[in-house]
Amino acid sequence: MTRIFGFVAAGLLAATAVSAPVTPARATPPQILEVQEVLFGVDAEHVYTLRHTSDNLGLHIPGLEHTFLVARDIETGRDAEIWPVYRVLRAIDYSGTEDRPTVDTLPMEGAVDPFALLAERGGWPVAWRPPFEGEEATLTAQALTVTGHSGEYVLPTAQLFEILRETAAGAAEAVQPYPDDGSIPFLSHAVHPSELVGNGEYKAENCSVEGHMSVYLELYGKPLQLVDISCDDPDWIEPVGAIVIVPPAE
Repeated sequence: MTRIFGFVAAGLLAATAVSAPVTPARATPPQILEVQEVLFGVDAEHVYTLRHTSDNLGLHIPGLEHTFLVARDIETGRDAEIWPVYRVLRAIDYSGTEDRPTVDTLPMEGAVDPFALLAERGGWPVAWRPPFEGEEATLTAQALTVTGHSGEYVLPTAQLFEILRETAAGAAEAVQPYPDDGSIPFLSHAVHPSELVGNGEYKAENCSVEGHMSVYLELYGKPLQLVDISCDDPDWIEPVGAIVIVPPAE
């Protein structure tokens, strides 16, 4: 599920400090964390995604956004490594005659250039595309299944839900500690995302297949099958999304 991360604009911290008191009054929402992934690239051993988290900090307007580069192991389908990439704070400046969205980049320790890292590891970018004609991805209570010209691929739902739980927990834990020095506005309303992760009691009827595609790697003889899936967790308001690897049926 594609998310647009936004454009960089200067002066957010000053603007928000002025504008926060005049934000239109509305009931305070709960703090929620959204987790989604987009496909980024592959190498001989990994599928790379950009994992995006959005924390509303328990307010209507701001959003603290984090982006991570994730290497998912082709053989196991699980996360192998994760690197910080980008952090921004979105808000609204109410100080002028018209409300103006503002976005400010914030420091992120150890941030990497995902393209440089992909090149260093011998990988290449891959763009998401529609499936080939005749390919189909279905989810039942038993399994996530992809069928098509290259055969059948199956990921049991128990394993799928484990991957989603790891995706949510890994995303929350990767968010670096929120500073308490006042350098980021609105944090007095918020807890660290690791405290927001639910139990991950997913059910197939609460999940949706957003898309799927084949990636051909000569090393494996058969194409990889990738599925973009989103599942609601009863303990969360927002769904958890992930790009999962569906292995060939045994």
